[in-house]
Amino acid sequence: MDIWIYEYQPTWPTSFLAIQSDLASDLARAPIAYRAITHVGSTAVPGQTGKNVIDVLITVRRADFAKHVILQQFKGALMHGVAQGGYYYLGDGGVRGRWSFKLRAAAAAEGGAGRVERNVYVAAEGSVVQRSCVALRDTLRAEPGLRVEYGRVKLEASGGECRNIMQYATKKNGVVRKILRKAGWSEEEIDEKEAQAVKDWPQGWEI
Repeated sequence: MDIWIYEYQPTWPTSFLAIQSDLASDLARAPIAYRAITHVGSTAVPGQTGKNVIDVLITVRRADFAKHVILQQFKGALMHGVAQGGYYYLGDGGVRGRWSFKLRAAAAAEGGAGRVERNVYVAAEGSVVQRSCVALRDTLRAEPGLRVEYGRVKLEASGGECRNIMQYATKKNGVVRKILRKAGWSEEEIDEKEAQAVKDWPQGWEI
């Protein structure tokens, strides 16, 4: 698969705010209780190169994440919502401890500031998934040198042979470990985070 890395776009924060507003509207109709809708990933870091895909993390209570009925409510809101309908569900999307949704390409192409390509992840408050997303974002925001190094590694990873996005992500493990160490994570915590990612996606999954 082709992976394209773009220079930082000043429109990314604005796009996130539009997505956040639409998601909040649809989740309120469900209604679904959640803690926060947060901008994560490279597009949330000023000056960071990225895939031009807005990553959104919705945090829920630990007890709610364990409930099948809550997952079904999220599926309904994201797949059929008035403002943000058009997602498909990817299970954990290759990382255990989250629910993964991706906007269908046709829906993303319909136009409007809020319809750019995006991934939406749902994770429990205080989970490894939630904490790692925030730690990576905040550390990259604070460390220009790591931003440059991370961008270089992403370009190198995108230029190689990748059958899917998880193979691309695996190529970044070394620099991600470095960023998390800077954030104060122990080696055991980083190992736990890496162990939650599968090495490959099952055949037939759309990416």
